[in-house]
Amino acid sequence: MATRDHRRVSLYDLDSPSLNPQTHPHHPQTHPQDAESETRAQKPPPTNIVTSLHASHPLHISILSTLIIISSLCLLIYSHVSISTTLWFSTDSTLSTTGDCGAIGFEDVYEVSFIEAVRRTWDSGAIFLSLLIFICSGVWPYLKLITLLYVWFVPSSPPRRSTALSCLRSLGRWSLFDVYAILVVKSASDFTLSGSQPVAVNVEIRPGLAAFAATAVASMLHAEWMHDVSCRNVGVVAVSAKTQEGEVGSVTDMDSETGNLLQQQTVLARPACSRGSKLNALALAALAALAAVMACAYSIPLFDVEIGGLITWIDDGPDINRNFTAGGIIRALASTCSLSRTPMKAPVYFLVAIYAVIVLALPPIALVVLAALDRKYLRSVGAFLSLDVLFLAVVLMTPKLEGLMQTFIGPKCEEIGVANCLKLTGKVGKGSWLMLAAALMLIGGINEKFIKCEGIRERAEGVFKACRRSVLTSNTPMDAVVEGGVECTRLS
Repeated sequence: MATRDHRRVSLYDLDSPSLNPQTHPHHPQTHPQDAESETRAQKPPPTNIVTSLHASHPLHISILSTLIIISSLCLLIYSHVSISTTLWFSTDSTLSTTGDCGAIGFEDVYEVSFIEAVRRTWDSGAIFLSLLIFICSGVWPYLKLITLLYVWFVPSSPPRRSTALSCLRSLGRWSLFDVYAILVVKSASDFTLSGSQPVAVNVEIRPGLAAFAATAVASMLHAEWMHDVSCRNVGVVAVSAKTQEGEVGSVTDMDSETGNLLQQQTVLARPACSRGSKLNALALAALAALAAVMACAYSIPLFDVEIGGLITWIDDGPDINRNFTAGGIIRALASTCSLSRTPMKAPVYFLVAIYAVIVLALPPIALVVLAALDRKYLRSVGAFLSLDVLFLAVVLMTPKLEGLMQTFIGPKCEEIGVANCLKLTGKVGKGSWLMLAAALMLIGGINEKFIKCEGIRERAEGVFKACRRSVLTSNTPMDAVVEGGVECTRLS
C-alpha cells in the first residue's frame, strides 16, 4: 500500500531549489510550450483584494450579525436617555429604631441619567473624571458600534480590516469604565447612621445602567467573533484572488498545469496562535509572580471609605471606616441591607454577574491558559480582561467621593440646619496598585507578536506559493502541512 508523502514546508524557504519544480531532480521537465503558462502560474495572487465580511457569510448569519449590532445601538441610546441610578437620602427620625437593615422610608430621591451624572461630576470639581466618563461611556460606545457596522458591510483589504478589529478588541473594554465607577460609588454609599440625627443613604441601580453594561459586553463579544472569522478567512481570500471578487471557494481557474493539480483545493490560513512547547524557568517564575500579585490584589482592599461629618460629632461617635476588596464590592452590592432597599433587584443581579465573571473569574482563567501556552484561547480571554479599567475607576472616583456626595446631599444638610452634615472621604488602597501590576503583567503575557494577526497579505501569499509548489513537486495530490498553523488540504 502506497504511503502518502507528507513533508513540512517552511514559508521562509519558498525559493529553495528542492521546492522549485523547474530544478527538482525528480520532477519531469516542463515542455517548452508550457513555459509561458508555468510562468503565469508562479505569479503570486494580487494583493489589492477588497472583501466584506457581510458578503462572505450565509444570509442568516449576516442578518443575525446585523441585528445584533443594530439592537446594541438601540439599547445604547436607551441607556443614555433613561435613568441609570437613583440616590435615596433620608434624615427621618424614625431611622433610629429601624436598625441597619430595616425598611426605611426615604424621603428624598435624586434620579440620575448619564448626562446628569456627567454634569454632577463636573460640578463637583472632577473635570477630568467627567470628561473621561463622557468619552469612555458616551462617545466610544457609539464609535465602536458604528465601526463594527462599517467593517461588516464595507469591502476592505484583510490587513486594514484586521487592524480595525484589533483596535476594537483592545479598547472595547474601556466602555465599562462608567459601570465600574458607579459600582464604586454604590458600594461606598450604602449605609445607615443611627443617632439623635439619623441619616441613611442608598444608591439604586436602574435598568438604564444594566442596559448599558449589556451593550458593552455584547459589542465586545461581537468584535471578538468578527476578528476571529476575519483572520480565519485570510488565506481563502488570497487563493481565490483570481476571481477579483474575494469569493471563498475552491481554486478552479488557475492557469494550465497548476490549475489542474490544485483543482478542488483550498488554503486555510489560521492566525499564528500555535501552542508552545514548554515553559522555561524564567516563564515559570513570571507566572508564579503573577499568581502571587493577583492573590494579593484580590485579598487587599482596593479603597477605604471614612464616613464622618457633623452628624457623627453630635453623637460623640467615632468616624466609621469601611474598606472594600475586589470581592467586597460584590458583597456590598448583593448584601441583604442593600437589596432590601432596592425595589428593582434584577439590574443589581445582572451587574453583579458581569462583575464576577470579568473581574473575578477571567483573570485566574487567563493565568491558567497562559500557563498552558494556549495562544488561541488566551487571545480571546485577554480581550475581556479589564483590571486596568477597574483600577482607573477606583483611583479616579475614590478621591472624588466627598465632592460628588456633597453635590447631592449638601442642599439637604442645609435644610436641616447642619452644614456638612455628612462627609465621605475615600482613599485608594494598596490592592488597587497590586491590581494595576497584575493587569500590566497579564497584558504583557498576552500581547506577544506571534498571537497578533500581523502581516496578513505576505502570509497569505506565502501560503499560496508553498501549497502550490508542494503539489507540483509531488507525483500525486497530497496534504502538505505548512509551518505556522497553515494547512493545504483536499476537499474531496
